[in-house]
Amino acid sequence: MLEKINTPEDVKKLNLQEKNQLAEDIRKYILEVVSQNGGHLASNLGVVELTIALHSVFNEPTDKIVWDVGHQTYVHKILTGRKEELKNIRKLGGIAGFPKTKESAYDCFNTGHSSTSISAALGMARARDLKGEKNSVIAVIGDGALTGGMAIEALNDAGFSKCKMTVILNDNEMSISPNIGGLNMFLSKLRTKKLYTKSNISGKKIIGKIPVIGKPIVKIVQRLKRSVKQLIIPKMFFEDIGFTYLGPVDGHNIEQLENILKLSKQVDTPVLIHVLTKKGKGYEPAEEQPDKFHGIGPFQVETGEPEKPKKKGEELLMTVLMVFSSLLGIALAVVLFMWLPSFFSKWLGEVFPVMTSWVLKSIVEGVLRILLFVGYLLVVSLMKDIRRTFMYHGAEHKTIFCYEHGEELTVENVRRQRRFHPRCGTSFMILVLLVGIIISMFIHISNPLLRTGIKLLTLPIVVGIGYELIKLAGRKDNLLTRIISAPGMWLQHVTTKEPDDSMIECAIAALKKVIPEDPEADNW
Repeated sequence: MLEKINTPEDVKKLNLQEKNQLAEDIRKYILEVVSQNGGHLASNLGVVELTIALHSVFNEPTDKIVWDVGHQTYVHKILTGRKEELKNIRKLGGIAGFPKTKESAYDCFNTGHSSTSISAALGMARARDLKGEKNSVIAVIGDGALTGGMAIEALNDAGFSKCKMTVILNDNEMSISPNIGGLNMFLSKLRTKKLYTKSNISGKKIIGKIPVIGKPIVKIVQRLKRSVKQLIIPKMFFEDIGFTYLGPVDGHNIEQLENILKLSKQVDTPVLIHVLTKKGKGYEPAEEQPDKFHGIGPFQVETGEPEKPKKKGEELLMTVLMVFSSLLGIALAVVLFMWLPSFFSKWLGEVFPVMTSWVLKSIVEGVLRILLFVGYLLVVSLMKDIRRTFMYHGAEHKTIFCYEHGEELTVENVRRQRRFHPRCGTSFMILVLLVGIIISMFIHISNPLLRTGIKLLTLPIVVGIGYELIKLAGRKDNLLTRIISAPGMWLQHVTTKEPDDSMIECAIAALKKVIPEDPEADNW
């Protein structure tokens, strides 16, 4: 059935039996992909039927579905034309593991962190009303994320304003691990009241003593009370703050889900649909240990156990290959950027007798080395993966500038910053090459091989001088330091590119990890 689905419109054409088959196919597909690539398994297996029902009832992208946290959207991506792309999730150049507006028109909000969906959906609903439009806006939030302060504030605001929107409470009794706290305790509050507890205990003792039928009656009453608690307590809470409460509904019954979603569209005030799901549904290891399969690496489908580490022989082979690759890279760098310029400079000296001065030979050799270096960067910058790396490089520079200017680390603030930084590694490399030209003037050896060997021995001195110069350029701003920085700043037009918002977010997160608690102790 899955091969027939490319858009939500294809889902709408299916009958109930076909949708149930689709749910089964999707589970198998997600299990196959995540077992190979790693990812969020349990949360996605738990929302298969809910996602199918949402795309059956609502009309995206006109209708807006805001997914909280975002790692539960694998099913959503499959149903919105990204079925094949899902195979590359968590791989370089693959699709995001979260909703991403630049990736698809069906992703209306970039979601990463929890508890943001209701406030985002409320904003979209108000914008809709201001424009006089009639589309539906739905926020899907878990019971764990509902404990976040932003979610509670948004519920309060939406209930008070009576803005038409739908909140789907995906209640699986889990976030990453079992939920705790006051809101979770609220669902069990009826039992904790003193009068209730007292009568409950007394009643158990009295009824339990009745021969034969006493204990079965106690069990029946307990089940009834649990049902009453689940039906009445949440309803009271959500309707008291201004929501129309619908549910609870079986989150794995597509027919029930579609009926209640259609009903919610007829209500002109905020609606909360209480959906009961099971995290890891359909895959026994994930059902039994959903926290283990929250974010997991590649694993064996048969057992649920992580992929076995490589054998010692394989590890040894990989080590040998890595060492060989590193040595080969160093050798090529020496040949390309040291030996070849020395050889070419010697050849020019033989062809043009005027080139007898060691100063002139060193300058020619250094210029050739710089031209080779810049040419190499220009060529590799044309490669897609390298260009992406250079975009992350630009995000790094902008984020550091934002921090150094004392501004809050937000995407908007970072975006405004320059991407050329005087303490960049690119500037350091070009300084090393320029210092190398000066040092080469004192090496009066014509043999290219021997000359290259001497340069390798003097490399620590060259690198040390380059390091001190870039430190000076980073600390001072005057004519001298601007001259020192100029070549590297120019070359950063090649080695840095304008990043997208996700790259900036990544750079911000990375920088926050290393910011010292005491800014005065910051010596970078």
